[in-house]
Amino acid sequence: EVMHEALAIFAATLPRSITLNERISVHPAMAFADPTQLHQIIMNLCANAAHAMRETGGVLEVGLEALPPGACPLAGEAALADCLHLWVRDTGPGIPADIVERVFDPFFTTKKPGEGTGMGLSVAHGVVRKYKGEIKVKNVAGGGALFDVYLPLAPDAAGGGDAPAAALAN
Repeated sequence: EVMHEALAIFAATLPRSITLNERISVHPAMAFADPTQLHQIIMNLCANAAHAMRETGGVLEVGLEALPPGACPLAGEAALADCLHLWVRDTGPGIPADIVERVFDPFFTTKKPGEGTGMGLSVAHGVVRKYKGEIKVKNVAGGGALFDVYLPLAPDAAGGGDAPAAALAN
């Protein structure tokens, strides 16, 4: 639900030169996380990808899949459970190699003054880590960037629990 809502809102803001492709292969997909914070992460990653392609256009791919234990790059107890893999990939110019390691630093931005604060990826990183997840970035061969977000899958979303359960896809 969170992913569909965020993408519906975001798609309305995209210029025609950018194509949005959704690759959601798991229904339902539940994570123990605040839905508003997950919405914020999706919107931020998509906005950054669209910003990278604003001059040239391109393809923005957003996906969600479930991964089994061992395929998830999570630590501690989270490594023993299934996880959700959310990704945002763009066909923009990619991230210069000399700054790719800094993109999650607070206040770091490559945008011009007035175009961004440099807090979006830092906040996304903090939220993902709060839920015992992982967020990674890499350049894609042939151009573009790929952000991978891994979150522990809620083992029994209907069973409640102390943490809020967010339906990323329904």
